[in-house]
Amino acid sequence: MVEKREKKIHIEVISQKGNCYWDHKKGQSWEFQGLCPGGMCSTAFHAAFPYILSLQNFGTFYWEKQKGTADVACPDGENPVIFRISVID
Repeated sequence: MVEKREKKIHIEVISQKGNCYWDHKKGQSWEFQGLCPGGMCSTAFHAAFPYILSLQNFGTFYWEKQKGTADVACPDGENPVIFRISVID
């Protein structure tokens, strides 16, 4: 049997412009625990989820400057919020 070793994931708002409906602000953060974290916009979480799963299972993204991270934008182009998803060592 294969041992399951998913990495822990941290989600943090690194940029916010305009008027976010969920009132997300730079510095706000959550630890991913398998579901959309309480207080995080579910639409933004939906955009981030594929990146979370990939990082959690040892994936990488060639365009990211720092291994173990992914910067993901919410889908609201007029009021963008950028989330940094990071592996917790």
